[in-house]
Amino acid sequence: MTQALGMVGMLCVLAASLGRHATAAEEEPLLALPVPLMTVVKTPKAPTIDGKLAPGEWRYAASTPGFLNLADGNLAAEQTVVSMTYDEDRLYFAFECLLTTERSPAVSESRRDRGVWGDEALELFMQLPGHEGNEFYQFVGNSIGTIFDRYNRDKSWDARWQFAEDPRPSTERGGST
Repeated sequence: MTQALGMVGMLCVLAASLGRHATAAEEEPLLALPVPLMTVVKTPKAPTIDGKLAPGEWRYAASTPGFLNLADGNLAAEQTVVSMTYDEDRLYFAFECLLTTERSPAVSESRRDRGVWGDEALELFMQLPGHEGNEFYQFVGNSIGTIFDRYNRDKSWDARWQFAEDPRPSTERGGST
C-alpha cells in the first residue's frame, strides 16, 4: 500500500482551477505538457481535515506553487500552493489559495456532483501509474463545501473523501505554514 501511495503521489496531476474547467488534452494543448513529478514523504501523523493549516501540521508534506492559467499558459495571477503527504491509508492535500484581493471566492453551486467546477473551486485530477487516456479520478470542491467527484466519465461514482475549507481572506486567517 505504501509503495502504491507514493507512486500515486509522484504522478498526480494537480489542477487548481479558479472558475474555468479544463477541456480534454487534444482540445487544449497546454494539458499535453509533461506532468511534473514530486517526491512525497509519508507523514507520521495525519493532518486534521478542518480547512485550517495549523503551524507544523503539514511539515512532512511536499509543496509546490507555480500553477499555470490554462487559458493562456502563463503563471496564474492568483497563485495556489499545494501540499501533499500520505499515511498508511490515505492521501492528503492542502491547498492555500492566495487571492490578489481580499475577497471571498465567487461560488454559486451548492448541490453535490453538479457544476462545482464552474465556481472558483479547487480541482484535482489523479491518474495511477500505467493508466492512460480516460482512466482518471476527479475531485472538485468550492469554498462553501460543495463537492464533485467522478471516476473516468462516471459521475455517479462517489468516493469516500473529506473536504474542508476556510473561505476567509488570508489576512483574516493570519497566514499559514
